[in-house]
Amino acid sequence: MREALSQLRRALEDAVQEHEPRADEGMLHATLRPASEEALSQALRICHARETGLLLRGGGTEPSFANAPCTAVFALETGALTADRELDTEEGVALLPAGETVASVHASLAGSGFELPFDATGAHATIGGVVASARQGFRYGPPRDAVLGMSVVLPTGERIRFGGRVVKNVTGYDLNKLFTGSFGSLGVITTVWLRLRPVPECVETHRVRLADDGGSAALGLARLGSARAAVVVPDPEGRELQLELAGDAASVSNDAAALAAAGATPCDPGGVEEAARQRLSGPFRVRVTGLPSAWAGAADILEAAGARVLAEPARGIVRGIFDDGPGDDERAIARRWAAARAAARRASGTYAIEAASIDARLGREVFGDVGASAPLQRAIKLQYDPHRILNPGRFVGNA
Repeated sequence: MREALSQLRRALEDAVQEHEPRADEGMLHATLRPASEEALSQALRICHARETGLLLRGGGTEPSFANAPCTAVFALETGALTADRELDTEEGVALLPAGETVASVHASLAGSGFELPFDATGAHATIGGVVASARQGFRYGPPRDAVLGMSVVLPTGERIRFGGRVVKNVTGYDLNKLFTGSFGSLGVITTVWLRLRPVPECVETHRVRLADDGGSAALGLARLGSARAAVVVPDPEGRELQLELAGDAASVSNDAAALAAAGATPCDPGGVEEAARQRLSGPFRVRVTGLPSAWAGAADILEAAGARVLAEPARGIVRGIFDDGPGDDERAIARRWAAARAAARRASGTYAIEAASIDARLGREVFGDVGASAPLQRAIKLQYDPHRILNPGRFVGNA
């Protein structure tokens, strides 16, 4: 480690900050902040040659959505990465540095007629972090739907590019989909080509209280054509569905009439915004993804385990938010994990633990019952990162 650190200081100079060993997912002795793709490539070549593990950080908004323990000894922060930036509002595409924040891109696009189809997971969430984690937003679909191409630096320091500003039907592997959702385990994303979306002509928010058997009713309303966001939240008298309609004025008007017929009323957008924030809160958080028709059953199981539930019926996503951490109470940890597994079975789907302490994650798979996919993930990891220097131990099957 000392030799690797000396080489890194010579190559990156001020971009290397040495500090006292700090327990932060891994036991970290220094932080690297390369400002260019070339500097990043140099750092990775050194760490690859010395088999030195790196903990990757984008905006640091969701550090615990990963397996533990991590065996990295240095942190590699991508927020300082700079590159050419292009916002083409005629073609509706953008080339963005991975270290740029989602919030800054939204601000840059204000008034352009286009918007970035990403929801930030925090004020410091970066483009690269959202793509690497494949974090599906509250209003938008999976990031991979918007990714046209990217540049990546592999663990060996080799730089590769694939895709671009135009989508074409070509043969071969779709590397965009391989690296989107790889959680920084295969390479470091440096720039991304993204497809932008036109800003909707009209946006309205509505709310409707659900009856005890309102599972199917909520699903039907959440699937209205202009429903950009639909979430079921706890209500003093049960559950309430909050919807954000977005699109052309005629479509929004038609869907608003359907909502009114079901007993919905217009409301302030603050409730929907608060739901968007709450879905990423809590020291222990579970996500279940399954059949949209089974969302209510999954929600009942998580509520019975003590969770506050937020559900997105149209997407079949149910989140259980535990407002307290179980600490080192092994029985409490096991009960929450068991509730997540039971809810996933009820929904005929999968589960993930999006937030939990290191102690709660030790010896457990946060990505759910991965089964036969774990050996495949390890094989891919071995192919791209044979020395396991990028986020070692954090991905599926501790890859």
